[in-house]
Amino acid sequence: MNFFVPGCGKMKIFLFAFWLAVPLLGNAAKIVDTLSVAKKCCGEKAAECCKESFDFKNPLKCPSMAVEDKVLAISCAQKELYGAEDFAKLSVHDFKCCEIFGENDNDESGICEKRCLVALQAPSVSAKEKLERIHGCRMNVGSLPKCFDKCLEWIHSPVHRMFQQFNFTEHCNWTDRLKPGKLYIGPPV
Repeated sequence: MNFFVPGCGKMKIFLFAFWLAVPLLGNAAKIVDTLSVAKKCCGEKAAECCKESFDFKNPLKCPSMAVEDKVLAISCAQKELYGAEDFAKLSVHDFKCCEIFGENDNDESGICEKRCLVALQAPSVSAKEKLERIHGCRMNVGSLPKCFDKCLEWIHSPVHRMFQQFNFTEHCNWTDRLKPGKLYIGPPV
């Protein structure tokens, strides 16, 4: 492939080199950003562990941090990386809604509930991507993802939040947790 064109060959080579360098510079800038966010949100002692979590979009699992410190760090980092608006949509504080996926005969290993909890503990994942991960669990049968969204609406509503917890039976369909074709004995749900 010949990048030399008479009269403007140096310019084309410069543009080609710039085109190659931009993605590399972008990644370097991201590393600097995640390190500064890690130092700000996790402190110097846990900064490297936090940075690694941020860079690989993993849940924050730094052994040197207490649970309360992890929750604060996750909240801080999500706000720093995506802004307060993203944090308000879905955050680590919404973990109670992951219980929607529990006690599910279609998911006896609790894969979807675990996936939900993991997504909420990953501060470098946007709210949109977290919802995609949660809704995309292959074990989610029926309207459980919609029920999860109802739970989010419920706990984000200041009026309801003050008075009582989200009631699955009131807002969701129990049959979504039952295996099709399996005979269940007891009162109807």
